[in-house]
Amino acid sequence: IVNSSRILTVDFNIPRYLVNNRDVATITPLAANQIQVSARRPGVTQINLWNESGEVSTVDVVVFADARELQNILGTVF
Repeated sequence: IVNSSRILTVDFNIPRYLVNNRDVATITPLAANQIQVSARRPGVTQINLWNESGEVSTVDVVVFADARELQNILGTVF
């Protein structure tokens, strides 16, 4: 959900990473094997995580709009 984040912990160290669409999500490294993924706007992107051997793992990320915001607007109007 937009303006929220999730912590991703993997079983390998992450010396390098790449977010394919930084408008949708960003990454903050927390530990050698842990990142925080922050949702910025609705959309889809992929995150590539390299291990120390140079192998790449890809994580698909889908960010949804916050329906609570729409609910508050509709409640105010009606």
